[in-house]
Amino acid sequence: MPRALFLFAALVVAGAGVGALQGQAPAPAATTARENAYRANNVGVALLEQYNHAEAAASFRRALTLDPGLTLAKINLAIALFYVPDLPAASEAAKVAAAAAPAAPQPQYILGLIAKSENDVDAAQAAFEKVLAIDSTDLGARVNLAQLRMQKREYDAAIELLRPAVAAEPYHITATYNLGVALTRAGKAEEGQQTIAKFQALREAGYGTAFSNNYLEQGRYAEAVASTGAEPALVDASAPPAAFTLVSTLPAGLMGPGTLVDLDHDGDLDLVTPNGIALNDRGTFTDVSAAKGIAPAAGAAGRTAVVAGDYDNDERTDLFVVGAGKHALLHQKADGSFEDVTATAGIPATTGTAGAVAFVDVDHDGDLDLVLAAGSGGAANVLLRNNGNGTFTDASGPSGLGAAAGAAVGIVPSDFDNRRDVDLLLARGSGAPALLKNLRDGSFKDVAAEVGLAAVGAGGARITSVAAGDVNKDGFTDYFFGRAGAGVLAASNGRGGFSLADVPGTAGVTVAIVADVDDDGLLDLVAITSAGVVQVRNLGVTESGGERRLAWAAPVAIVKGEATGFAGGTWIAAGDLDGDGDTDLIVRAAGAGGGSGQAPRLVELRNDGGNRLASLRVRLTGKVSNRDGVGAKVEMRAGSLRQKLETASTFPAVAPADLVFGLGTRPRPTSCG
Repeated sequence: MPRALFLFAALVVAGAGVGALQGQAPAPAATTARENAYRANNVGVALLEQYNHAEAAASFRRALTLDPGLTLAKINLAIALFYVPDLPAASEAAKVAAAAAPAAPQPQYILGLIAKSENDVDAAQAAFEKVLAIDSTDLGARVNLAQLRMQKREYDAAIELLRPAVAAEPYHITATYNLGVALTRAGKAEEGQQTIAKFQALREAGYGTAFSNNYLEQGRYAEAVASTGAEPALVDASAPPAAFTLVSTLPAGLMGPGTLVDLDHDGDLDLVTPNGIALNDRGTFTDVSAAKGIAPAAGAAGRTAVVAGDYDNDERTDLFVVGAGKHALLHQKADGSFEDVTATAGIPATTGTAGAVAFVDVDHDGDLDLVLAAGSGGAANVLLRNNGNGTFTDASGPSGLGAAAGAAVGIVPSDFDNRRDVDLLLARGSGAPALLKNLRDGSFKDVAAEVGLAAVGAGGARITSVAAGDVNKDGFTDYFFGRAGAGVLAASNGRGGFSLADVPGTAGVTVAIVADVDDDGLLDLVAITSAGVVQVRNLGVTESGGERRLAWAAPVAIVKGEATGFAGGTWIAAGDLDGDGDTDLIVRAAGAGGGSGQAPRLVELRNDGGNRLASLRVRLTGKVSNRDGVGAKVEMRAGSLRQKLETASTFPAVAPADLVFGLGTRPRPTSCG
């Protein structure tokens, strides 16, 4: 087993993070001049985030010394010099970057900020207009350009710029204030007063966002760009796929489908099903259902799914069990056993069938709410809002979730547009998915058609599953939809929209998950198809004319000695079950390990090849609320690699149950200062 080094990692969640560095990566790729150039660039990005602007500029210059053609470093040097501040040098660097990358908005944005600071209104206006020609949705360019228009007393033009900005980000203080001023000065006093009142409410509420002169607060295109490891020059397309071995059939009483969670907080992922619990000891599972008090009981035969989360923030993980119209909230007591608190918690006796369920903090108050997506066409979606005192209130009506009708096959809670709130994607068996944008007032709006997801269900395509992760490494969530025909990846364009492309060899996917099973730092697709359990390797991203395209390898069956034995699987879960630094699987499939005549069983598939490369495992612990860190986005950088993973508590699972960052050939995460 590879050596393990424990360290502390900085995490995007309130709490402590424990990381385990595992595996021994080969050295050659990590010592090339190009890798070192990318590493210097990414160190510069980190230094900017620490407000060490001069050292950041020096790091970007080192990157360009190592690789004079590294466009990222040219763009970032201009940004760093702007914040030093050395405006003449920043202007020259931005012009060099604009010539090298004419489709990149950052150089023009920096030129606009410089000209605006020097009160060169015409030059600033021209620069920000070029930004909007590249990205018409950019909030920063719209606000800056509107302010310039107001300087010229062109108030109607300013309003035209600001209305879409406020509609897209209704909680942005700067945009709202400027719209109020523009309306008032344009003679629209009543609407202007209403908008200013909204601005004042946002400022007092404390959850609004605003622009300032600080780094990370002047717009997204005034932020430095890190390489991701998905660039063609950094991807090893010849690397072998992962290989899995069937190592055990799990306890017969646990038929699933279930979830993986570290129930006893010993560092191992345990298996919880609707009718039992198996505790994990480095890959060996023991049935403890009876001792935990959740063995099958009268009326429990209709239980179909389970999710885990500490809903009352007592540092003990609780369970919500989905039933055929009757659900159960199981509270974990101090002795590790569970008690049914469904009635006292105010959970409705019946809510209809549920095709998918999630613990998620939809209102950002620090405790976990419950979302139940309808399991049949006649059922309704349900939002049970956590009151913070151990009880829940049905908030389905005010939330607008009920309007997203249709039987769900999956749910993904994720901030799809990176506006610091949790949105909900509901994948439905027929028709387009619903992408419910969080409006921060307790309600949601379906924006699937607006962002390009309507075509997922075009032509009556039957959706079978959904998985999610930042596959193309632009910092935004991507979605894979399994379909009766070819599966499709809805890849974020980094601007709040999606482009759709079929994934080769994924026809007839029954279940899928997005995971880096070979630890190369790129998220792959693991799916059960008619060919069994397959891996479709991610080969990175190419970019042309500002458009990013993801490349995939041909799908490969990855279970040793079982080419087709897992076909028809109905459930899959992933996580590092044996603590060796790579992602293992648990599947439920007919015929697994004994031919098609064998009854369905849960089986454990051990990853035997992933840990040939290094990895970092991170565990989250909330200090006060959301103790399991559900819904956290965690970013890790190692040399040229940047990877963002997200936690979720959903059924079906859409990503691994733990955070394992593959490092590829980089020996360790990057540290600077």
